[in-house]
Amino acid sequence: MNRATTAIGDSDKAAAKYVTSTTSQVKINNSTVKPIQKYFQKYPGDLNSLKQKFSEGEKWNDYQFIQKGRAWLIWPRYKIQAEPNYITVNTDQKGMLIKMDGKSLGTVTSNTNTSDNGTSDVNSSDSSNSSYSRSFGPYLPGLHTFVGTKNVDGHQLKTTLISSDDTITINNGISNDNAQSLLSGVFQNNVDDEDESFVDGQNNTGYKQLVKMFDGFQDDDGIRSYNAKVNVNSVTPISDKKFKVNYQVKFTFDNQNNDDDDNSTKKIQVFKYTGTIVKTNDQNSNNGLKIKDLGHAKKVSESNEHED
Repeated sequence: MNRATTAIGDSDKAAAKYVTSTTSQVKINNSTVKPIQKYFQKYPGDLNSLKQKFSEGEKWNDYQFIQKGRAWLIWPRYKIQAEPNYITVNTDQKGMLIKMDGKSLGTVTSNTNTSDNGTSDVNSSDSSNSSYSRSFGPYLPGLHTFVGTKNVDGHQLKTTLISSDDTITINNGISNDNAQSLLSGVFQNNVDDEDESFVDGQNNTGYKQLVKMFDGFQDDDGIRSYNAKVNVNSVTPISDKKFKVNYQVKFTFDNQNNDDDDNSTKKIQVFKYTGTIVKTNDQNSNNGLKIKDLGHAKKVSESNEHED
């Protein structure tokens, strides 16, 4: 037991001879056992817990020390039995290719229910940030390196994740909700305080345009009140860190009619934009997302509603 537990805690040792599993679908060799070694090498406290449980004849999580066959047909042989895992990958990119520890698992094209071979697909209508998923397996547990790649308009998007979890999320994009939160924060009267939401801050052209626009609204005596509501239609990757955002902004103005304080007209204008958002290393706000440009406004509609 000491030799086996020492081997699985050191990734430089050959540990395959000390490991078995509950299914023949899992291949046992020094390469497939390596993630187990990496896990216990990174988390020595868990290795100590495993040793303690084994010494008491008990199971620890997915691992158990059992008798497995005999040496020279006489002496009982003992091994560490590892329960196999199914790994569910969630992603925001349909058609993402997933690799685990350098080997291709397959592409994620729809939601997937775990089955005996891990490849049973069903359709998904989920439009959230991680709207596609697929389960793969069985595989030995441990600390695995996952890489998700996808080609978009000639650019290869690539995300790497190291995890020991059964369910992981690999996103190459920005969710509509996150983009909408960022844009909603700047389409408001106090945009002067939102310069950190823009690339180059106060020098950003879009920032200057918004400050000028809202200052104009504020100084217009004919405008009693106003508000702007942002709705993001789509976010499309341009590269690993740059994203095209199609969105609309609905401006609602409560305008005073002539000098009559009791008479007003509500004007509604809707504009569409195609802007650019980038991922940065600045995690102080908006999870590192910043606006590179807002795009040019194109009027979609305008209507007036008279109010007495």
